[in-house]
Amino acid sequence: MKALAFLMGSRALDAALAAGDRRPIPEPDLAPMATTPETAGAWRRWAEAGRSPSAGAARATTSAGTLQTPTAEPA
Repeated sequence: MKALAFLMGSRALDAALAAGDRRPIPEPDLAPMATTPETAGAWRRWAEAGRSPSAGAARATTSAGTLQTPTAEPA
């Protein structure tokens, strides 16, 4: 029975593809963008509220400025 169901489904898919009667799959709408500073601040506060304290600490240390890369100076 399973083989018969597989073959019938396979035949139905082949027939649908051969007919070229495809309907496009609708894409989900994009989320609204922050268009004002108040909205952007609200999104930022919401995102910060969802982060763990350790993630906030790591972010604060890396966003403080440019990272200094060690340079090898001749001795």
